[in-house]
Amino acid sequence: MTAAGTLYGVGVGPGDPDLLTVKAVRLLQTVPLVFVPVARPGGESLAARIAAPHLPSSTELVPLVFAMRADHGAMAAQWQQHAATIAAQLDSGED
Repeated sequence: MTAAGTLYGVGVGPGDPDLLTVKAVRLLQTVPLVFVPVARPGGESLAARIAAPHLPSSTELVPLVFAMRADHGAMAAQWQQHAATIAAQLDSGED
């Protein structure tokens, strides 16, 4: 049985890479994978752009689409899908 991975929640602050907390930068420099929000498939992630100066080139970015919709059921299904994606990664034992 492998140990489960660890999920860290890191806020990117008001949008300036220089304003991330010291702890956020330390975490971003040590994790192999970062989930980032995007508005549509293939879209740019503002959070990834802000965090980029602090990420090693080996860090894998995994975009999760958070499309804003009037249909709350569709949004809930989207969140459930993302939770399953994240849980599967954590269950693999990789951070």
